[in-house]
Amino acid sequence: MTNKNYPDEQSKLTISFKPSMFMTGIPVAKTNKIKDLASSKAYERIKQVVDYGFKKNVNLTLEAEDHKWADFHLDTYFSLLNSGYTNLGTVLQTRLKRTFNDIQRFNDKSRVRLVIGIYDEPSSVAYTDKAIMKDLLIKYAKILFDKGSYVEFASHDTQTQTRFFKEIIVSDKITSDRYETQYLKGVPRLNWQKNLQSGVFLRNNFKNTDLSSQKSLVRLYLPYGKPNVASAYCKRRLAGNPNMISYGIKNILGIN
Repeated sequence: MTNKNYPDEQSKLTISFKPSMFMTGIPVAKTNKIKDLASSKAYERIKQVVDYGFKKNVNLTLEAEDHKWADFHLDTYFSLLNSGYTNLGTVLQTRLKRTFNDIQRFNDKSRVRLVIGIYDEPSSVAYTDKAIMKDLLIKYAKILFDKGSYVEFASHDTQTQTRFFKEIIVSDKITSDRYETQYLKGVPRLNWQKNLQSGVFLRNNFKNTDLSSQKSLVRLYLPYGKPNVASAYCKRRLAGNPNMISYGIKNILGIN
């Protein structure tokens, strides 16, 4: 598989995968190194996939999972990034309290999908108030831009999206080659997405600014997998946001 017929490097498709696809059980907690046998084997399998994608010019994203996987997930990401693989991005969840410290590891080589996260985490390690998680989307996006990272801002909350553009993109004059917005395919945001892609959103909402004519890249995220994996993912999504049912109905009916 290769990436062809895309107008530019930024627009190429990406393929996401989770660390748990490559090992059974949970990695050894907080090693700071990938050293236990199961994790080492999983790391090598992930490296093979990333290397194949690199040779085929395909961008990949190493997904986040619940907090038990965070050390392995991030250690793997940075190990591969520091090995010279430029085709790999990763995910940060504002839900997790540790993310503020984790974010300090990122730099201008990083590509980061920023999400609130969907896992049901204990309050000892995660925030439980979504308003806090959404505020942190803005805070952490700004930190990532300051570090030179490429930011994939993933939220269906249009108020949070508007804050992202107002408080960061327009305020700090961030050009469109440094970010994109992401959405689950099927969630009814079609008009919103079209306005971002065409530049209408910025032109109508932020007139007389340097970026008022800027068009934004929109990426749709399509989960797929075997039924025993995909069904568990869908259940988590529904538990986190029961409105997904009405979103699906609206999508079928063509209602935005």
